Amino acid sequence: MLRETVAIPSTFEAYVAEEVGFPARLAVFPTNICNARCTFCQYPLHTDPKKTITPEIFRAAVDQYVERGGTNLLLNPNNGEPLVDAHFADNLEYARGKGITHIEFSTNGILLKRGDLTDRLVRLADSIGISLPGFDPENYK
Repeated sequence: MLRETVAIPSTFEAYVAEEVGFPARLAVFPTNICNARCTFCQYPLHTDPKKTITPEIFRAAVDQYVERGGTNLLLNPNNGEPLVDAHFADNLEYARGKGITHIEFSTNGILLKRGDLTDRLVRLADSIGISLPGFDPENYK
């Protein structure tokens, strides 16, 4: 129904303005690269070029969102591990400095031991989800 309703641009704009309003949070996919090969994940089937979001694109998105009054940021892994992005913590610091008041993301946690990354992330994020594949080989499968 929504797809049919929003097929006409003016109807879509009206729908957003009246029904959806301003987005509750900005969802950013920091990367589509993953450092794990979990059997339950579709990542191995992912064929897009592997890359991370550039700091410039990330900052532009945050700037535009904050300028319009946005304050919540979700860094969604969706076929990627956010911590493989070398700029990830710097991007979070930028978002906090621009006025983002709530930051959340999920990780497999493999890279949390890298330098002072854990300390920085705990200081910057409000919610960190750790994705676990299971506690024994059978559960993992």
